[in-house]
Amino acid sequence: MFDQLADWIPKLTNAHPGALLALVQTDARRSVPIDDILQSDAICGVLPMHLKLDIWLSVIRLLLIGGEYIPAALLRTQSRERIDAPQVLPRAPAPPGPFDPRELSGLTEREMQILEMVARGLQNKVIAAQLQLSEHTVKIHLHNIITKLGTSNRTQAAAIFHRSRGGDMDGASSLPLLSAR
Repeated sequence: MFDQLADWIPKLTNAHPGALLALVQTDARRSVPIDDILQSDAICGVLPMHLKLDIWLSVIRLLLIGGEYIPAALLRTQSRERIDAPQVLPRAPAPPGPFDPRELSGLTEREMQILEMVARGLQNKVIAAQLQLSEHTVKIHLHNIITKLGTSNRTQAAAIFHRSRGGDMDGASSLPLLSAR
């Protein structure tokens, strides 16, 4: 099974650069080639389909923000099968470097305001109501923020905002809010 997938990985990554690849595990009883997955730079994890929905969605969120996920049960199963062989896990990616203020310097005051609200976890409709904007306008601002920061989604943009504030939200509430026009 993985041999066939190994042939497809280069084709997939060429056709969709930057796309995330995760193996979907539909049957928990079937073994998954852990060694091959751990050695693959393209595969970011294994997504078991038997998880509760809230946990499954959390795994999806983790993968979308650049994390990796391999179920512990899968690792335990593999280690029982190879009790004498040591399990070698890949090194965790290096933590992001120090914050570069230039990352946020290209944002307008309104975009910074919206990014701060996104980083607090507010939905577009709540942001729109608080700033007396249309939800469509908030979406346009958010699109511009994501483009300027070079991120793929609002979660990654919020992570940059958090990093700019030292990783906490204490400083976020001190940002001035623009008056509604």
